[in-house]
Amino acid sequence: MESPLHSVASLRAEVAAIQDALAREELEPLPQMLSQHDLHLREFCAGADAKRFKEELRQLQAMQMQAIAQMRQFQQKLKALMQTQRRSGHAARAYVQGGLS
Repeated sequence: MESPLHSVASLRAEVAAIQDALAREELEPLPQMLSQHDLHLREFCAGADAKRFKEELRQLQAMQMQAIAQMRQFQQKLKALMQTQRRSGHAARAYVQGGLS
């Protein structure tokens, strides 16, 4: 029997919500969402009947791996933006050094 608080469907919905937040680049709620999902997943897997849901948990793990890939892509995007901003800062300093402030 599934945990009354958590089910494969509710865990899947949490991962889908994380993926949606990443797709919309909504970073603020992600730490809470990730933490909550981790707790719920641990509670679910600690249940005596969790082994009954082996295939569903494999599918859930695949979804989670996709979310991790999304996070890595977003991380690369942020890194590129930070590098662009750093170059922009160098250009701004060049203007100041050239007497334009």
